[in-house]
Amino acid sequence: MSLVPFFFPELALAEMQDQSHVGWNRSMNKLTPLLKADLTESDGEYKVSADLPGVKAEDLEITVDHNCLLLKAERKQSHDNKTDKVHTIERSYGMVQRRIELPRNADMDHAVTNLKNGVLTVTFPKVALPSSRKLEIKQDH
Repeated sequence: MSLVPFFFPELALAEMQDQSHVGWNRSMNKLTPLLKADLTESDGEYKVSADLPGVKAEDLEITVDHNCLLLKAERKQSHDNKTDKVHTIERSYGMVQRRIELPRNADMDHAVTNLKNGVLTVTFPKVALPSSRKLEIKQDH
């Protein structure tokens, strides 16, 4: 009797759309982000907090572009495949990335980052957006 692998249409769709921040969560039976993050707002700033357990600062790339925050991280295996005998592997390894759209009044030029205890925090001060104004119409005579 041969085994036929299960087909998860949602996972195939995510791969087709190149959503590298999404993975299959079997306990919840749905697609969930592999790099989970919160975006919160206070009076003077926005804060992104992302869970990155086991990721070192040198294995993390943070980019801001057009009011988007792009996080790329790599968690490397802690065991040696050549010498260690592995009985169970449940933790994930490899590259992951996540794109988070920020509000237009987030000051991208003055972002502050901090990586502590497996949590990355990126803070963006708020800036005032230009207010709308009425334009004068000039007529050619």
